[in-house]
Amino acid sequence: MRNPRLRFYLGIVAIVAALSIPLPSASAQDVPEPPGSDAYPGFDVRYGIPEGTKLQQLLDKPTLISMIVKQFQLPGGGEFRLSGYGEAHAVYDVPLAAVIQVLEDYEHQKSYSPNLFEVRVESRDGKRTVVYQDLGMSFLGLKAGYKIRVEVDRDELPGGAVGLRARLLESVDGHLFESFSSWYLQQVEVDGRNLVYLRIFTRSGIRKPILGMAAATKGFTPGNLKGQLKDTVKEALRRLGTS
Repeated sequence: MRNPRLRFYLGIVAIVAALSIPLPSASAQDVPEPPGSDAYPGFDVRYGIPEGTKLQQLLDKPTLISMIVKQFQLPGGGEFRLSGYGEAHAVYDVPLAAVIQVLEDYEHQKSYSPNLFEVRVESRDGKRTVVYQDLGMSFLGLKAGYKIRVEVDRDELPGGAVGLRARLLESVDGHLFESFSSWYLQQVEVDGRNLVYLRIFTRSGIRKPILGMAAATKGFTPGNLKGQLKDTVKEALRRLGTS
């Protein structure tokens, strides 16, 4: 199957359709714990440009920064779980404000994101937004995915950079035990051109994953992260009339 994003969504179907199939025993000590930031208690955030990044090599080329996926069992013969995170970044010739406008237009995202069935803004309070999402896939008449409520906070950062950080408030259907994500946007100069650097991070935890899901997730995640970068910028350019 050539489309990596379709493979990802097919994997979602497998997860939800077979949540009761157990994984082999593993140690809870293997749970990945990516370093969070003390500046944002309760969130796991990736802001800034990683040291050693060569911006020229990222122009229109989404690139994976890091990824970890682990399956484990809670102590005392508890629930089987899968936890992991991934992050990617790229540089594009697009106004930073145009990308932010797309990212914060939550209810319009399902028009260009095939993994969103429903999006509803439940409340806005300053730079904090609570959003309900029904996300997953529909394939050959089968619909599967996750229903969640998330909090999204916007941060105005040094140098005119902007950050968006999100965390799970409620897993409505009980399929997730955690979910965090963040976007970082910074205007940069590359070869005399004013461009924008984008960094996306996502961390999720799945309850009762199926056998082999860790390996499958490792295969699906890079394409999904890169696809989100591409789709967001494409929508921003479309709105500007330059795509």
